[in-house]
Amino acid sequence: MFKNRGRLIGLGLLVLIAVLFFTILDFYADLTWFETMGMTSILWKRLVSEWALFIAAWVVAFGLLAGNWLVARRLAGVGQMTVPWLRQRRVQNQITAEPTTRVIAARVADAVLAVAAAGMGLFFALPARDMWMPVLRYLNATPFGEADPVLGRDLGYYIFDLPWLNFLQGWLLWLLLLSLVGAALVYLASYSAERLTAKVQIVGERQPWLQLSRAAERHLLILGAVALGLFAWGYRLGMARLLYSASGASYGASYTDVHARLPVMTLLTVIAALGAVILLASMFVRVRWLPWAAVGVWLLVAILGGGLYPSLLQRLAVVPNEMSREREYIGHTIQFTQAAYGLGEVTEADFDVVEDAVPLDLEANSSTIKNIRLWDYRPLLRTYGQLQEIRLYYAFTDVDVDRYRLGDDYRQVTLVAREIAPDELPQTAQTWVNRHLVYTHGSGVVLSPVNEVREEGLPNLWVRDIPPQSSHPELAVTRPEIYFGAVSYTHLTLPTTIKPCG
Repeated sequence: MFKNRGRLIGLGLLVLIAVLFFTILDFYADLTWFETMGMTSILWKRLVSEWALFIAAWVVAFGLLAGNWLVARRLAGVGQMTVPWLRQRRVQNQITAEPTTRVIAARVADAVLAVAAAGMGLFFALPARDMWMPVLRYLNATPFGEADPVLGRDLGYYIFDLPWLNFLQGWLLWLLLLSLVGAALVYLASYSAERLTAKVQIVGERQPWLQLSRAAERHLLILGAVALGLFAWGYRLGMARLLYSASGASYGASYTDVHARLPVMTLLTVIAALGAVILLASMFVRVRWLPWAAVGVWLLVAILGGGLYPSLLQRLAVVPNEMSREREYIGHTIQFTQAAYGLGEVTEADFDVVEDAVPLDLEANSSTIKNIRLWDYRPLLRTYGQLQEIRLYYAFTDVDVDRYRLGDDYRQVTLVAREIAPDELPQTAQTWVNRHLVYTHGSGVVLSPVNEVREEGLPNLWVRDIPPQSSHPELAVTRPEIYFGAVSYTHLTLPTTIKPCG
Protein backbone atom coordinates (compact mmCIF):
# COMPACT_ATOMS: atom_id res chain seq x y z
CA MET A 1 0.00 0.00 0.00
CA PHE A 2 2.74 2.43 0.99
CA LYS A 3 4.78 1.44 -2.07
CA ASN A 4 1.88 2.24 -4.40
CA ARG A 5 1.34 5.55 -2.65
CA GLY A 6 5.02 6.38 -3.04
CA ARG A 7 4.92 5.52 -6.73
CA LEU A 8 1.89 7.74 -7.27
CA ILE A 9 3.57 10.62 -5.46
CA GLY A 10 6.73 10.12 -7.53
CA LEU A 11 4.76 10.02 -10.78
CA GLY A 12 2.92 13.19 -9.80
CA LEU A 13 6.21 14.94 -9.06
CA LEU A 14 7.62 13.87 -12.43
CA VAL A 15 4.56 15.24 -14.24
CA LEU A 16 4.82 18.50 -12.28
CA ILE A 17 8.52 18.84 -13.09
CA ALA A 18 7.85 18.18 -16.80
CA VAL A 19 5.09 20.81 -16.91
CA LEU A 20 7.29 23.37 -15.13
CA PHE A 21 10.21 22.60 -17.43
CA PHE A 22 8.27 23.17 -20.65
CA THR A 23 6.55 26.24 -19.20
CA ILE A 24 9.89 27.79 -18.28
CA LEU A 25 11.30 26.80 -21.67
CA ASP A 26 8.45 28.55 -23.51
CA PHE A 27 8.83 31.61 -21.31
CA TYR A 28 12.58 31.75 -21.95
CA ALA A 29 12.03 31.56 -25.72
CA ASP A 30 9.48 34.39 -25.57
CA LEU A 31 11.70 36.47 -23.30
CA THR A 32 14.69 36.06 -25.62
CA TRP A 33 12.67 37.10 -28.66
CA PHE A 34 11.17 40.15 -26.95
CA GLU A 35 14.60 41.19 -25.65
CA THR A 36 15.98 40.93 -29.18
CA MET A 37 13.19 43.20 -30.44
CA GLY A 38 13.61 45.61 -27.54
CA MET A 39 10.02 45.06 -26.35
CA THR A 40 10.48 43.28 -23.01
CA SER A 41 8.04 45.64 -21.30
CA ILE A 42 5.24 44.40 -23.56
CA LEU A 43 5.88 40.80 -22.53
CA TRP A 44 5.84 41.67 -18.84
CA LYS A 45 2.67 43.74 -19.24
CA ARG A 46 0.97 40.78 -20.87
CA LEU A 47 2.12 38.30 -18.22
CA VAL A 48 1.13 40.57 -15.33
CA SER A 49 -2.27 41.22 -16.90
CA GLU A 50 -2.91 37.52 -17.54
CA TRP A 51 -2.06 36.38 -14.03
CA ALA A 52 -3.81 39.31 -12.36
CA LEU A 53 -7.00 38.42 -14.23
CA PHE A 54 -6.56 34.72 -13.45
CA ILE A 55 -6.12 35.27 -9.72
CA ALA A 56 -8.87 37.90 -9.48
CA ALA A 57 -11.34 35.71 -11.40
CA TRP A 58 -10.48 32.67 -9.32
CA VAL A 59 -10.91 34.56 -6.03
CA VAL A 60 -14.23 36.09 -7.12
CA ALA A 61 -15.59 32.80 -8.49
CA PHE A 62 -14.49 30.85 -5.42
CA GLY A 63 -15.89 33.50 -3.08
CA LEU A 64 -19.31 33.61 -4.76
CA LEU A 65 -19.66 29.85 -5.16
CA ALA A 66 -18.35 28.87 -1.74
CA GLY A 67 -20.16 31.74 -0.03
CA ASN A 68 -23.56 30.89 -1.49
CA TRP A 69 -23.19 27.15 -1.05
CA LEU A 70 -21.99 27.42 2.56
CA VAL A 71 -24.72 29.94 3.37
CA ALA A 72 -27.20 27.41 1.97
CA ARG A 73 -25.67 24.78 4.26
CA ARG A 74 -26.22 27.01 7.28
CA LEU A 75 -29.78 27.91 6.30
CA ALA A 76 -30.67 24.28 5.55
CA GLY A 77 -30.14 22.92 9.05
CA VAL A 78 -32.57 20.58 10.78
CA GLY A 79 -35.81 22.42 11.45
CA GLN A 80 -35.12 25.04 8.75
CA MET A 81 -37.18 23.08 6.23
CA THR A 82 -40.36 21.22 6.98
CA VAL A 83 -42.61 18.78 5.19
CA PRO A 84 -46.29 19.85 5.39
CA TRP A 85 -47.64 16.32 5.55
CA LEU A 86 -45.15 15.16 8.19
CA ARG A 87 -44.81 16.09 11.83
CA GLN A 88 -41.69 15.40 13.82
CA ARG A 89 -42.25 13.67 17.13
CA ARG A 90 -39.27 14.42 19.28
CA VAL A 91 -39.06 12.22 22.31
CA GLN A 92 -36.61 12.84 25.10
CA ASN A 93 -33.39 10.83 24.68
CA GLN A 94 -34.56 9.83 21.20
CA ILE A 95 -31.62 11.19 19.21
CA THR A 96 -31.09 10.15 15.61
CA ALA A 97 -27.38 10.82 15.52
CA GLU A 98 -24.68 11.52 18.01
CA PRO A 99 -23.65 15.20 18.27
CA THR A 100 -20.01 14.45 17.51
CA THR A 101 -20.97 12.54 14.38
CA ARG A 102 -23.16 15.42 13.23
CA VAL A 103 -20.36 17.93 13.72
CA ILE A 104 -17.91 15.79 11.78
CA ALA A 105 -20.43 15.26 8.97
CA ALA A 106 -21.12 19.00 8.80
CA ARG A 107 -17.42 19.81 8.60
CA VAL A 108 -16.89 17.21 5.86
CA ALA A 109 -19.82 18.63 3.87
CA ASP A 110 -18.42 22.15 4.22
CA ALA A 111 -14.98 20.98 3.09
CA VAL A 112 -16.45 19.18 0.07
CA LEU A 113 -18.37 22.31 -0.97
CA ALA A 114 -15.27 24.49 -0.55
CA VAL A 115 -13.13 22.13 -2.65
CA ALA A 116 -15.84 21.95 -5.32
CA ALA A 117 -16.03 25.77 -5.38
CA ALA A 118 -12.26 26.01 -5.77
CA GLY A 119 -12.29 23.49 -8.64
CA MET A 120 -15.17 25.20 -10.43
CA GLY A 121 -13.43 28.52 -9.91
CA LEU A 122 -10.62 27.29 -12.17
CA PHE A 123 -13.07 26.88 -15.05
CA PHE A 124 -14.03 30.53 -14.63
CA ALA A 125 -10.45 31.75 -14.14
CA LEU A 126 -8.95 30.18 -17.27
CA PRO A 127 -11.12 32.02 -19.86
CA ALA A 128 -10.74 35.26 -17.88
CA ARG A 129 -6.96 34.92 -18.20
CA ASP A 130 -7.24 35.01 -22.01
CA MET A 131 -9.10 38.35 -21.90
CA TRP A 132 -6.02 40.41 -21.06
CA MET A 133 -6.06 42.32 -24.35
CA PRO A 134 -9.76 43.33 -24.22
CA VAL A 135 -9.25 44.42 -20.60
CA LEU A 136 -6.27 46.60 -21.51
CA ARG A 137 -8.24 48.11 -24.39
CA TYR A 138 -11.15 48.77 -22.04
CA LEU A 139 -8.92 50.44 -19.42
CA ASN A 140 -7.20 52.60 -22.05
CA ALA A 141 -10.27 53.44 -24.14
CA THR A 142 -10.29 56.64 -26.19
CA PRO A 143 -13.45 58.15 -27.68
CA PHE A 144 -13.60 58.43 -31.47
CA GLY A 145 -15.67 61.60 -31.41
CA GLU A 146 -18.24 60.15 -33.82
CA ALA A 147 -21.50 58.37 -33.00
CA ASP A 148 -23.14 55.44 -34.73
CA PRO A 149 -26.38 56.27 -36.59
CA VAL A 150 -28.55 53.65 -34.86
CA LEU A 151 -27.95 53.90 -31.11
CA GLY A 152 -25.99 57.15 -31.00
CA ARG A 153 -23.05 55.67 -29.08
CA ASP A 154 -19.48 56.77 -29.65
CA LEU A 155 -17.69 54.37 -32.00
CA GLY A 156 -14.96 53.82 -29.42
CA TYR A 157 -17.52 51.95 -27.28
CA TYR A 158 -17.76 49.17 -29.89
CA ILE A 159 -13.98 48.86 -30.24
CA PHE A 160 -12.80 49.22 -26.64
CA ASP A 161 -15.73 48.56 -24.29
CA LEU A 162 -18.14 46.08 -25.86
CA PRO A 163 -15.83 43.01 -26.17
CA TRP A 164 -14.90 43.09 -22.49
CA LEU A 165 -18.43 43.91 -21.28
CA ASN A 166 -19.86 41.03 -23.33
CA PHE A 167 -17.44 38.61 -21.70
CA LEU A 168 -17.99 40.03 -18.21
CA GLN A 169 -21.79 39.78 -18.48
CA GLY A 170 -21.68 36.15 -19.65
CA TRP A 171 -19.05 35.27 -17.05
CA LEU A 172 -21.07 36.73 -14.16
CA LEU A 173 -24.32 35.22 -15.43
CA TRP A 174 -22.94 31.67 -15.58
CA LEU A 175 -21.35 32.17 -12.16
CA LEU A 176 -24.68 33.30 -10.63
CA LEU A 177 -26.60 30.47 -12.29
CA LEU A 178 -24.11 27.91 -10.97
CA SER A 179 -24.38 29.45 -7.51
CA LEU A 180 -28.18 29.30 -7.72
CA VAL A 181 -28.27 25.69 -8.91
CA GLY A 182 -25.72 24.64 -6.29
CA ALA A 183 -27.63 26.33 -3.47
CA ALA A 184 -30.88 24.69 -4.60
CA LEU A 185 -29.18 21.28 -4.63
CA VAL A 186 -27.82 21.89 -1.11
CA TYR A 187 -31.32 22.69 0.12
CA LEU A 188 -32.71 19.60 -1.60
CA ALA A 189 -29.97 17.35 -0.19
CA SER A 190 -30.55 18.71 3.31
CA TYR A 191 -34.28 18.12 2.95
CA SER A 192 -33.67 14.54 1.85
CA ALA A 193 -31.31 13.94 4.77
CA GLU A 194 -33.88 15.36 7.20
CA ARG A 195 -36.55 13.00 5.92
CA LEU A 196 -34.23 10.02 6.35
CA THR A 197 -33.07 10.87 9.86
CA ALA A 198 -36.16 12.45 11.46
CA LYS A 199 -38.64 10.54 13.63
CA VAL A 200 -41.88 11.34 11.82
CA GLN A 201 -45.57 10.57 11.98
CA ILE A 202 -48.07 10.89 9.12
CA VAL A 203 -50.89 13.25 10.10
CA GLY A 204 -52.62 13.77 6.77
CA GLU A 205 -52.99 12.45 3.26
CA ARG A 206 -51.93 15.56 1.31
CA GLN A 207 -49.29 15.29 -1.45
CA PRO A 208 -45.83 15.83 0.06
CA TRP A 209 -43.68 18.71 -1.09
CA LEU A 210 -40.69 20.74 0.08
CA GLN A 211 -41.35 23.89 2.05
CA LEU A 212 -38.33 26.18 2.44
CA SER A 213 -37.71 28.37 5.42
CA ARG A 214 -38.09 32.13 4.98
CA ALA A 215 -34.32 32.62 5.09
CA ALA A 216 -33.72 29.97 2.40
CA GLU A 217 -36.45 31.46 0.21
CA ARG A 218 -34.90 34.90 0.49
CA HIS A 219 -31.49 33.51 -0.40
CA LEU A 220 -32.78 31.91 -3.62
CA LEU A 221 -34.87 34.97 -4.48
CA ILE A 222 -31.84 37.24 -4.19
CA LEU A 223 -29.80 34.98 -6.47
CA GLY A 224 -32.66 34.80 -8.97
CA ALA A 225 -33.07 38.59 -8.93
CA VAL A 226 -29.38 39.16 -9.59
CA ALA A 227 -29.49 36.60 -12.45
CA LEU A 228 -32.46 38.41 -14.03
CA GLY A 229 -30.61 41.69 -13.65
CA LEU A 230 -27.69 40.19 -15.55
CA PHE A 231 -30.08 39.00 -18.25
CA ALA A 232 -31.37 42.58 -18.54
CA TRP A 233 -27.79 43.84 -18.88
CA GLY A 234 -27.18 41.20 -21.55
CA TYR A 235 -30.12 42.49 -23.58
CA ARG A 236 -28.70 46.01 -23.37
CA LEU A 237 -25.38 44.74 -24.70
CA GLY A 238 -27.23 42.74 -27.35
CA MET A 239 -28.63 46.00 -28.73
CA ALA A 240 -25.09 47.16 -29.43
CA ARG A 241 -24.19 43.79 -30.98
CA LEU A 242 -26.93 44.33 -33.56
CA LEU A 243 -24.56 46.73 -35.32
CA TYR A 244 -22.43 43.66 -36.15
CA SER A 245 -25.42 41.77 -37.57
CA ALA A 246 -24.99 39.83 -40.81
CA SER A 247 -28.65 38.94 -41.28
CA GLY A 248 -29.53 41.76 -43.68
CA ALA A 249 -28.55 42.76 -47.20
CA SER A 250 -25.23 44.16 -45.94
CA TYR A 251 -23.05 43.81 -42.89
CA GLY A 252 -24.44 45.84 -39.99
CA ALA A 253 -27.84 46.62 -38.50
CA SER A 254 -30.58 45.93 -41.05
CA TYR A 255 -34.22 47.04 -41.30
CA THR A 256 -35.39 43.97 -39.37
CA ASP A 257 -32.72 44.46 -36.70
CA VAL A 258 -33.76 48.09 -36.10
CA HIS A 259 -37.55 47.70 -36.37
CA ALA A 260 -37.99 44.24 -34.80
CA ARG A 261 -35.05 42.94 -32.80
CA LEU A 262 -34.13 46.29 -31.23
CA PRO A 263 -37.66 47.01 -29.84
CA VAL A 264 -37.97 43.41 -28.63
CA MET A 265 -34.63 43.65 -26.81
CA THR A 266 -35.75 46.91 -25.21
CA LEU A 267 -38.96 45.22 -24.02
CA LEU A 268 -37.03 42.19 -22.74
CA THR A 269 -34.68 44.49 -20.83
CA VAL A 270 -37.65 46.10 -19.08
CA ILE A 271 -39.33 42.74 -18.38
CA ALA A 272 -36.15 41.19 -16.97
CA ALA A 273 -35.50 44.25 -14.79
CA LEU A 274 -39.10 44.22 -13.50
CA GLY A 275 -38.79 40.49 -12.86
CA ALA A 276 -35.73 41.14 -10.72
CA VAL A 277 -37.65 43.79 -8.73
CA ILE A 278 -40.60 41.40 -8.30
CA LEU A 279 -38.32 38.67 -6.96
CA LEU A 280 -36.83 41.09 -4.45
CA ALA A 281 -40.28 42.32 -3.45
CA SER A 282 -41.36 38.70 -2.93
CA MET A 283 -38.99 38.57 0.01
CA PHE A 284 -41.44 40.79 1.91
CA VAL A 285 -44.78 40.35 0.10
CA ARG A 286 -45.81 36.70 -0.20
CA VAL A 287 -47.58 36.49 -3.58
CA ARG A 288 -46.29 33.14 -4.76
CA TRP A 289 -47.72 33.26 -8.28
CA LEU A 290 -46.21 36.67 -9.15
CA PRO A 291 -42.53 35.58 -9.61
CA TRP A 292 -43.63 32.64 -11.75
CA ALA A 293 -45.82 34.95 -13.84
CA ALA A 294 -42.92 37.37 -14.39
CA VAL A 295 -40.60 34.57 -15.52
CA GLY A 296 -43.33 33.15 -17.77
CA VAL A 297 -43.96 36.49 -19.49
CA TRP A 298 -40.23 36.97 -19.97
CA LEU A 299 -39.79 33.55 -21.60
CA LEU A 300 -42.87 34.05 -23.80
CA VAL A 301 -41.67 37.41 -25.13
CA ALA A 302 -38.13 36.03 -25.61
CA ILE A 303 -39.37 33.10 -27.70
CA LEU A 304 -42.03 34.88 -29.76
CA GLY A 305 -40.45 38.31 -30.02
CA GLY A 306 -36.89 37.07 -30.40
CA GLY A 307 -37.57 34.64 -33.24
CA LEU A 308 -41.06 34.67 -34.69
CA TYR A 309 -41.71 38.40 -35.03
CA PRO A 310 -38.38 39.29 -36.77
CA SER A 311 -38.83 36.35 -39.14
CA LEU A 312 -42.36 37.44 -40.11
CA LEU A 313 -41.29 41.06 -40.59
CA GLN A 314 -38.40 39.98 -42.83
CA ARG A 315 -40.60 37.75 -44.99
CA LEU A 316 -43.68 39.99 -45.24
CA ALA A 317 -42.26 43.53 -45.21
CA VAL A 318 -38.58 43.42 -46.22
CA VAL A 319 -38.18 40.69 -48.83
CA PRO A 320 -40.95 42.01 -51.16
CA ASN A 321 -39.35 45.50 -51.21
CA GLU A 322 -35.81 44.88 -50.01
CA MET A 323 -34.02 47.65 -51.89
CA SER A 324 -36.34 50.33 -50.53
CA ARG A 325 -36.33 48.97 -46.97
CA GLU A 326 -32.57 48.40 -46.75
CA ARG A 327 -31.36 51.48 -48.64
CA GLU A 328 -30.74 53.55 -45.50
CA TYR A 329 -28.84 50.75 -43.75
CA ILE A 330 -26.76 49.85 -46.80
CA GLY A 331 -25.83 53.55 -46.90
CA HIS A 332 -24.62 53.29 -43.28
CA THR A 333 -22.46 50.30 -44.19
CA ILE A 334 -20.91 52.09 -47.17
CA GLN A 335 -20.35 55.30 -45.21
CA PHE A 336 -18.56 53.71 -42.27
CA THR A 337 -16.61 51.25 -44.43
CA GLN A 338 -15.22 54.18 -46.40
CA ALA A 339 -14.40 55.99 -43.17
CA ALA A 340 -12.65 52.91 -41.74
CA TYR A 341 -10.37 52.61 -44.77
CA GLY A 342 -9.81 56.35 -45.08
CA LEU A 343 -11.68 56.58 -48.36
CA GLY A 344 -13.90 59.44 -47.32
CA GLU A 345 -11.34 62.03 -48.42
CA VAL A 346 -10.72 60.60 -51.90
CA THR A 347 -10.88 63.32 -54.53
CA GLU A 348 -12.65 62.51 -57.79
CA ALA A 349 -11.29 64.01 -61.01
CA ASP A 350 -12.08 63.60 -64.70
CA PHE A 351 -9.39 62.80 -67.25
CA ASP A 352 -9.63 63.22 -70.99
CA VAL A 353 -9.11 59.88 -72.68
CA VAL A 354 -8.02 59.61 -76.31
CA GLU A 355 -9.65 56.46 -77.66
CA ASP A 356 -7.87 56.35 -81.03
CA ALA A 357 -4.59 54.44 -80.80
CA VAL A 358 -1.79 55.64 -83.07
CA PRO A 359 1.46 53.84 -84.04
CA LEU A 360 3.49 56.15 -81.83
CA ASP A 361 1.51 55.03 -78.77
CA LEU A 362 2.04 51.36 -79.63
CA GLU A 363 5.76 51.90 -80.02
CA ALA A 364 6.04 53.88 -76.80
CA ASN A 365 4.29 51.09 -74.85
CA SER A 366 5.88 48.15 -76.64
CA SER A 367 7.26 46.60 -73.43
CA THR A 368 3.77 46.47 -71.93
CA ILE A 369 2.18 45.08 -75.07
CA LYS A 370 4.84 42.38 -75.38
CA ASN A 371 4.08 41.25 -71.84
CA ILE A 372 0.32 40.89 -72.14
CA ARG A 373 -0.51 37.75 -70.15
CA LEU A 374 -2.00 34.87 -72.15
CA TRP A 375 -2.00 32.19 -69.47
CA ASP A 376 -4.70 31.89 -66.79
CA TYR A 377 -3.19 30.84 -63.48
CA ARG A 378 -5.78 28.10 -62.74
CA PRO A 379 -5.17 25.79 -65.71
CA LEU A 380 -1.51 26.78 -65.63
CA LEU A 381 -1.16 25.47 -62.07
CA ARG A 382 -2.60 22.10 -63.14
CA THR A 383 -0.31 22.03 -66.16
CA TYR A 384 2.76 22.75 -64.06
CA GLY A 385 1.72 19.99 -61.65
CA GLN A 386 1.28 17.40 -64.40
CA LEU A 387 4.60 18.27 -66.06
CA GLN A 388 6.94 19.25 -63.24
CA GLU A 389 5.99 18.01 -59.76
CA ILE A 390 8.06 14.94 -60.70
CA ARG A 391 8.16 13.35 -57.24
CA LEU A 392 5.23 12.27 -55.09
CA TYR A 393 6.44 14.32 -52.15
CA TYR A 394 6.59 17.66 -54.01
CA ALA A 395 3.65 20.00 -54.56
CA PHE A 396 2.82 23.27 -56.33
CA THR A 397 0.43 25.42 -54.27
CA ASP A 398 0.05 28.70 -56.16
CA VAL A 399 1.11 30.49 -59.34
CA ASP A 400 2.82 33.86 -58.86
CA VAL A 401 3.33 36.60 -61.43
CA ASP A 402 6.69 38.41 -61.35
CA ARG A 403 8.85 40.62 -63.53
CA TYR A 404 12.56 40.42 -64.30
CA ARG A 405 14.89 42.55 -66.37
CA LEU A 406 16.63 40.11 -68.72
CA GLY A 407 19.24 41.88 -70.80
CA ASP A 408 17.58 44.89 -72.37
CA ASP A 409 14.05 43.49 -71.97
CA TYR A 410 11.67 43.75 -69.03
CA ARG A 411 9.81 40.41 -69.02
CA GLN A 412 6.72 39.30 -67.11
CA VAL A 413 6.77 35.64 -66.04
CA THR A 414 4.72 33.12 -64.07
CA LEU A 415 6.46 30.83 -61.60
CA VAL A 416 5.71 28.25 -58.93
CA ALA A 417 7.87 26.90 -56.10
CA ARG A 418 8.31 23.13 -55.85
CA GLU A 419 7.65 22.66 -52.13
CA ILE A 420 7.99 19.57 -49.98
CA ALA A 421 4.71 17.81 -49.16
CA PRO A 422 5.52 14.89 -46.82
CA ASP A 423 1.80 14.24 -46.26
CA GLU A 424 1.67 12.92 -49.84
CA LEU A 425 4.06 10.07 -49.00
CA PRO A 426 2.56 6.56 -48.87
CA GLN A 427 1.29 5.55 -45.45
CA THR A 428 4.13 3.08 -45.01
CA ALA A 429 6.63 5.92 -45.48
CA GLN A 430 5.02 8.20 -42.87
CA THR A 431 7.79 7.62 -40.35
CA TRP A 432 9.43 10.08 -37.96
CA VAL A 433 12.76 9.79 -39.76
CA ASN A 434 11.22 10.56 -43.16
CA ARG A 435 9.13 13.50 -41.95
CA HIS A 436 11.81 15.19 -39.85
CA LEU A 437 15.20 14.10 -41.23
CA VAL A 438 14.76 13.08 -44.87
CA TYR A 439 12.03 15.10 -46.58
CA THR A 440 12.97 18.51 -45.22
CA HIS A 441 12.86 20.98 -48.11
CA GLY A 442 11.52 21.73 -51.57
CA SER A 443 13.60 21.93 -54.73
CA GLY A 444 13.66 24.84 -57.14
CA VAL A 445 11.01 26.53 -59.23
CA VAL A 446 9.24 26.26 -62.55
CA LEU A 447 9.20 29.49 -64.58
CA SER A 448 7.77 30.47 -67.96
CA PRO A 449 7.00 33.76 -69.78
CA VAL A 450 3.38 34.88 -69.66
CA ASN A 451 3.04 35.38 -73.42
CA GLU A 452 4.77 32.39 -75.05
CA VAL A 453 3.30 29.04 -76.09
CA ARG A 454 5.11 26.04 -77.52
CA GLU A 455 3.90 24.26 -80.66
CA GLU A 456 2.01 21.59 -78.70
CA GLY A 457 0.14 24.28 -76.74
CA LEU A 458 2.20 24.01 -73.54
CA PRO A 459 3.98 26.86 -71.71
CA ASN A 460 7.58 27.57 -72.69
CA LEU A 461 9.46 26.54 -69.55
CA TRP A 462 12.56 28.67 -68.99
CA VAL A 463 13.35 26.94 -65.64
CA ARG A 464 12.39 23.30 -65.09
CA ASP A 465 13.35 19.84 -63.70
CA ILE A 466 15.31 18.63 -60.66
CA PRO A 467 17.99 19.89 -60.25
CA PRO A 468 16.76 23.13 -61.90
CA GLN A 469 17.75 23.49 -65.55
CA SER A 470 17.49 26.93 -67.16
CA SER A 471 17.12 27.62 -70.88
CA HIS A 472 17.80 31.31 -70.32
CA PRO A 473 21.36 32.34 -69.45
CA GLU A 474 20.26 34.97 -66.89
CA LEU A 475 17.92 32.69 -64.92
CA ALA A 476 20.31 30.31 -63.19
CA VAL A 477 19.07 28.80 -59.89
CA THR A 478 22.11 28.28 -57.65
CA ARG A 479 20.34 27.46 -54.35
CA PRO A 480 17.23 25.38 -55.09
CA GLU A 481 16.42 24.42 -51.46
CA ILE A 482 13.09 25.76 -50.12
CA TYR A 483 12.66 25.60 -46.36
CA PHE A 484 9.89 28.19 -45.91
CA GLY A 485 6.86 28.55 -48.17
CA ALA A 486 3.09 28.28 -48.39
CA VAL A 487 3.00 24.71 -47.05
CA SER A 488 2.99 24.34 -43.25
CA TYR A 489 5.84 22.26 -41.89
CA THR A 490 6.41 20.56 -38.56
CA HIS A 491 9.83 20.84 -36.92
CA LEU A 492 12.76 19.70 -39.05
CA THR A 493 16.29 18.63 -38.18
CA LEU A 494 19.07 19.56 -40.60
CA PRO A 495 21.57 19.40 -42.11
CA THR A 496 21.50 15.64 -42.35
CA THR A 497 23.34 13.13 -44.50
CA ILE A 498 20.21 11.00 -45.04
CA LYS A 499 18.91 11.45 -48.61
CA PRO A 500 15.54 10.48 -50.10
CA CYS A 501 15.55 7.57 -52.51
CA GLY A 502 14.80 8.19 -56.21
